[in-house]
Amino acid sequence: MEEKTMEVTKLKIEQNIQNHQRETRQIYEPNKTMMIQQNNLKNEKYIKYQIDQKAEEQEYYSQVYEKSMLANLDNINFEMPSFLEEELIQ
Repeated sequence: MEEKTMEVTKLKIEQNIQNHQRETRQIYEPNKTMMIQQNNLKNEKYIKYQIDQKAEEQEYYSQVYEKSMLANLDNINFEMPSFLEEELIQ
């Protein structure tokens, strides 16, 4: 008889555990889905932010490059023949 009581008690405990797990899943499953969606949205926004930052950075570097090329043009004396032109003339 005592063995049967122990077996029944064991089964009741297992059933309570299963019920508790089921209830926990029912409570947290919608939150889990919502949290995953929010995380994906944050990741997407961060990726867009990074792309925008890289685009701005590239635009800045292209402007710097353009300005440096224009500055170099100012330093070039187009009226003096270059070394190659002098070689071709001779």
